[in-house]
Amino acid sequence: MAKLLVIRAHPLTADASRSMRLADEFLAAYTEAHPDDDVIDQNLYNIAIPEIDLDLFGAWKKLGDGVPFVRLHEAEQTKSTLFEGYTTQFLNMDKIVIANPLWNLQVPTRLKAWIDCICVAGKTFKYNEQGEAVGLVRGKKAIHLQTAGGFYGSQDPASQYVQMMLNFIGIEDVASIAAEGMDHDPAHADDIMEAACAHGVRIRRPSAADNSSVTVIDRPACCGYFGESRSLIRFSDRMPYGTYKEVRMSVARLHRRAGVAAGALAGAVILASCSTGGSTSEGTSSADGGAEPGEVTELTLLTGTVELNVAIAEAVVAGFNEANPDVQVTVDASVPSGSEGDNLLKTRLATGDAPDMFWYNSGSLLQALNPDAQLLNIADEPFMDNVMDSFIPTVSTDNGVYGVPIDVAGGGGIFYSIPIYEELGLEVPTTWDEFVSNTQAIKDAGYDNALIQSFGDTWTSQIIMLADYYNIYNEDPDWAAKYTANEAHYSDTPVALRSFEKMQEIYDDGLLNKDYASLTFDKALERMASGEGAQYPMLMFAIDTMMSLYPESAENIGYFAIPGDDAAANGLTVWMPPAIYAPATTENPDAVKKFMAYVASPEACQARLDAGIAAGGPFVVEGCELPDDVPQAIKDMLPYFDSGDTAPALEFLSPIKGPSLEQILVEVGSGIRSAEDGAALYDEDVKKQAQQLGLEGW
Repeated sequence: MAKLLVIRAHPLTADASRSMRLADEFLAAYTEAHPDDDVIDQNLYNIAIPEIDLDLFGAWKKLGDGVPFVRLHEAEQTKSTLFEGYTTQFLNMDKIVIANPLWNLQVPTRLKAWIDCICVAGKTFKYNEQGEAVGLVRGKKAIHLQTAGGFYGSQDPASQYVQMMLNFIGIEDVASIAAEGMDHDPAHADDIMEAACAHGVRIRRPSAADNSSVTVIDRPACCGYFGESRSLIRFSDRMPYGTYKEVRMSVARLHRRAGVAAGALAGAVILASCSTGGSTSEGTSSADGGAEPGEVTELTLLTGTVELNVAIAEAVVAGFNEANPDVQVTVDASVPSGSEGDNLLKTRLATGDAPDMFWYNSGSLLQALNPDAQLLNIADEPFMDNVMDSFIPTVSTDNGVYGVPIDVAGGGGIFYSIPIYEELGLEVPTTWDEFVSNTQAIKDAGYDNALIQSFGDTWTSQIIMLADYYNIYNEDPDWAAKYTANEAHYSDTPVALRSFEKMQEIYDDGLLNKDYASLTFDKALERMASGEGAQYPMLMFAIDTMMSLYPESAENIGYFAIPGDDAAANGLTVWMPPAIYAPATTENPDAVKKFMAYVASPEACQARLDAGIAAGGPFVVEGCELPDDVPQAIKDMLPYFDSGDTAPALEFLSPIKGPSLEQILVEVGSGIRSAEDGAALYDEDVKKQAQQLGLEGW
C-alpha cells in the first residue's frame, strides 16, 4: 500500500479551475486503480503555508544556537513547526502529484512556499566534498499537472522550475502533464480539456513501426497510471483540431504494469489522512463514513506520552473493542506531550494528517485548534445528554460542541506526606506563610525533599502559579473578564503577582530539592510514594499514576489547596477533564461517534476503574460514581467540592494563555528572573496571543 500526496495550488475548485479539474480527473482514476493506497489531497490555499521570513530565520538562528524551542516567540514556534511538518509529511510519501495553473509564467506563490518546505539541506539534499548539491530523496515518483492559456512547449519557467526542483532533491521519476492553449483558442478550450481528461483512454508506447514522436492516446496520464516514466505530455492547439494527440517530448521509459487498468470513477474518493487515519480491514469505507457489512472499521486514538493518559485510553479502548467487534480502536502514544506535542498536533490538523481521534485539553487551549473549522461537531449527538452541563462549555464554541470527557475533574494543590507531617507534628496549612513555615521545619529535620519541583518536565513549573487562581478569584470574581479585556494583568494586580512571588520565595528560601532543575515528573511521584519526598505541587490527576505504580502509598499521601494569605478564604482551583476530539475530515464519522458515545457512558468509567486506575476526582458523566475506597488524597480534596470552595482554573474562564508560561516560570523558580520581571514578561506573552485571537481591547 503506497502513500500519495496531492498538492493543489489554486484557490478555486474544479468548477472554475482547469488545473483543479485535471487534478480531480487524475485522482478519481488513481483511486480506482489503487483503492488500497493512502491519499492526502491538500490544497495550499486552504492551509497555512509558512514563507521564509524574519520569523523563520529567527527561529532557525536561535535553535542553531541551542535556544530551547519553548523560548522562541509564538510566531517562530508556529512557523518553524509548520515548516518542519510539511517536510516530514513529504518525506513520508511514496508518490507526489502537483497540480497548478501557469500564472504570469510562474507557479502560484503558495506552491513556491511549499517547495521551499521540501528543499531542506540535510534532509532532502546535501553538499558533497566538491560543493555539489546531491539529492537525498530516493524511490519517490512524481507527476506535475499544469494548465496554461497559451502554448509553451515545455519551455515555460513554471514547468522547468518544478521539474528542476524535484530533480534537485533526488526525484528522478517525474512525469509532466499539461493542457495548453485554451485562451489562445477559446473556441476549442473545452476540446483541449476533454482530450486531457477524457474517459477510457490509456498511455501506450508507440510501436516500432511508428516513426513519429507522437504517442497514441487511449487515455491521458490523468488515469490510473502513475509516473513510471520521465515524460512530458501536452495537449495543445498546435495539434490538428479534433485529434489532440499527445506529443511525447522526452520519454525515457514509458510502460505500464501488467494488469493495471486505467478506468475513471464516477466521483473522487478523497482520503483526508495518512498512515494514522482510519481504514477498514476489507476495502474502503462507504461514502457516509460507515463500513460495509462484515467489515471492521479501524480507528486510531492519539494520546501523547503521559503514562496515565495512555493507561486510561488503553483501558477505555479495551472495553470498547470488546463490546464493538465491528469497530476496533488502537491507541497511538507516539507524539510527545507538552508544547512540542501541541505544535505537532496543530501541524497535523493544518496539513490534513490528523488521526481519527485525539486526546486534548478542554477550555481555552481548545480554541487554538480553530474547532469550528477543523473539528467534528457533536452538538446534536444523543450521547452528549450523558455529559454534565458544567463540562460542556469547556469543549464548545458559539457554533458547536466538539469533545467528550475522557478523565475526571480535579484540583490543583500540593501532595504531602502524612507520615512526615505526623512525625513533625505539622498541621495542614491554610495560609502561604504557614506552608513556608512547614516546609522549613521539614528541611530543618533533615529531609532533602522538603518541597519537590521537577523542571526536567517543564510543564510542571506552572502548577503553583495556575493552581493559585482560586486566591485571585476569591478577591475579585470578575478578574478573568478584566484580564481578557486587557483591563487587568499579572504584573499590576497584587494578588495575581503573588502567584509569581510564591515561585520566587521558595527558591530564594532554599526550600527546593537540589535536583529541581533536572528531576522529572515520574521521579517526583516516585519520591512522594516512597516516603522520601514531603511535598509536591501537582494537579490531582497524578494520584492515578501514583496509585497505579505504588498502591501501598494510598493512605500515606494527603492533599491540600495552594494556600493564600487569608486563612478564612481557603479554596481549591479546579480543572475540568481533557476530552476526545476528532477532525472534521475524519473518514469514519459514524465509527468515531460510536466510540465517543462509549466514552461518555458509565461503562467507560467502569472500564477505567476495573483496570485499577484510580479516579483522581469526580466524574462529569452521568451515572459514573467513585468507589468507596478512594485514596486519602482524593478524600482530602472532595470537601472543597462539597462546600463549594472552588473556582475554575483561569483557562476555563479566559481564552488567553501565553505559550511561554512554563519557560518563564522555570526562570522565576530557578532564580534566573524576578517575580516582577516574570509577570511582566508573561503579560507581553499573553498580549501576542490575544492579538492573534482578535480579542477586543488588545
